Amino acid sequence: MLNVRERRRQARRAETTELIDEYGRNRTARLLEVHDSTVKRWAEGTTDAPMAVIIALRAAVHNQVPDMHSKDWVGWRFGTEGHLFAPGSNRGYTPGGILAFHFKDQLIKHLQFKLKALEESALGRAASDQAGQHTATAVNPLGQLTRGPTPVARVELATKGGVLEPGQAEVVAEIGNRAQSRAA
Repeated sequence: MLNVRERRRQARRAETTELIDEYGRNRTARLLEVHDSTVKRWAEGTTDAPMAVIIALRAAVHNQVPDMHSKDWVGWRFGTEGHLFAPGSNRGYTPGGILAFHFKDQLIKHLQFKLKALEESALGRAASDQAGQHTATAVNPLGQLTRGPTPVARVELATKGGVLEPGQAEVVAEIGNRAQSRAA
């Protein structure tokens, strides 16, 4: 009768032999950067392959990495170019693309913040237009929106000689910013 340790050893040898046969001895030697005679000894069971070899062969043969056996990873697979494919997807993700997800999330949050500020600015401007007071909105060098009331109904443009109607926020904001800096 075999003890537990010996049964596990035999199971690992059988799995190693099966994986090497399925992947091919020459390909296994190239993948693991070992001599052909080493692969031959593992395949014949003369010597035990290290667990790292079995894990690498599982990844190569079954396109899975260790611990991908949980239900969260069902259907995920690795393509031949090393891309990770979601279940039912034809678009693979590169390692760099996966690392970029964090920065894409940050960008989305920043853009959502700016959109919310612009919406609030537009609502505030509409309310002040109804009250007869116009609001100027500007974007500072840090990309933050600044807003303040500018009591103008019309702004004369000295350089063009034209009249600027309320609601053209960028120009009104620039003129308002200049006026505030002169007053200060």
